[in-house]
Amino acid sequence: MSATRVSTSQRLLRKGALITETYRLFQGWRGDETFQVNFDRVFSGGLGTLAWQKEVKATLSARFGDFANARPLLILARSGQPLDSWVQCYSVWLAIHEPLFRDFVCEWLYPEYAAGRYCVRTEDVIDPMAKAWNAAGKTYRLSEYGLLRAARDLLRMARELRILEGKGPAKTFASIHIDDEVALFVCHLIIEEEGTSSKVPSSNLWRIFLMSAERVHEMLLRLHQFRKVQYHVAGSLVQLAVPCHNPTEYAEGVLT
Repeated sequence: MSATRVSTSQRLLRKGALITETYRLFQGWRGDETFQVNFDRVFSGGLGTLAWQKEVKATLSARFGDFANARPLLILARSGQPLDSWVQCYSVWLAIHEPLFRDFVCEWLYPEYAAGRYCVRTEDVIDPMAKAWNAAGKTYRLSEYGLLRAARDLLRMARELRILEGKGPAKTFASIHIDDEVALFVCHLIIEEEGTSSKVPSSNLWRIFLMSAERVHEMLLRLHQFRKVQYHVAGSLVQLAVPCHNPTEYAEGVLT
């Protein structure tokens, strides 16, 4: 079953991934408490100004809704998964739930990378940003400045999630490595999203890590060799068996 997606919004773009704040909240999350109680207890005035605290609260509430869809990420953070690995899991979750980010990375940024582009600037992203915004089904058009700012925000978000790197106006592509635990978690996410394991090798979600279909195939063969999955390919027929039934179950067992 496909995941419930949040509405594309300028708020989510402008505030970005909020990696540190989200990871910190999830590390201290208590399942028997509401979002309001969890947020106030975890941060307790520790987010700088009151205005910024309100912005973070509003953005996390909009991004995660009732937090049921975020349960696997909550479990991973609360169990002590290192931030570097958690960010990679989070980036795929964001791509599933926020179509604008997914379209930008998977349908434009990765093809540019595969075609040999070395760096990306804000002005390069304006046209693809406009197309992605329209594809997301928005009924209002962004102004010229709105498109510029949204393009800038998308690049910043990709840098925050370590897909791009560089602090200047030109961002370059990062060298990305994912460990086996992250790879297996992503497999479970894709299966839940697509409703079948056969689409895991060809899923565009691997493009979040700048991985080609060939690299994904090689990774799955290696995981099969080490008996972490069962992966068989015969022509167009793909059989993939993963350790758990869903991402939550995998998250509950990955660090135990």
